[in-house]
Amino acid sequence: MRKAEPDDVLQFVSPQQLADLWPSVDRYLGKSREFWAWLLEKRNCVDTSSGEDLSSAVANAPRRDSGFSPLTLAWVLRDWNVRKVARSAGLSDADAESLERFRQSLVDYLITLDPIA
Repeated sequence: MRKAEPDDVLQFVSPQQLADLWPSVDRYLGKSREFWAWLLEKRNCVDTSSGEDLSSAVANAPRRDSGFSPLTLAWVLRDWNVRKVARSAGLSDADAESLERFRQSLVDYLITLDPIA
């Protein structure tokens, strides 16, 4: 899961199986942990949140990952096919569209941040 594409992982295990294994695997996921936590929360499988709001999480991200950049994340997210991942995860079209809107709003938010702040 650490380096695998989400579509590949979800061909072998369901989100519920991941949630069941979460306490055993989360510490091994490295930078991909945040994505898997987000997916499992969206699937209502497990609560992995830190309680941070988005602006705090983005502001604190460089302390967790020295290579983090809001603009780099926005660039990566701009072409990410959320609908494909949502289908692989078994989400409805409505949920996939909701995730797509969130992805776009996140990109829009990230590009407005001051990279020097």
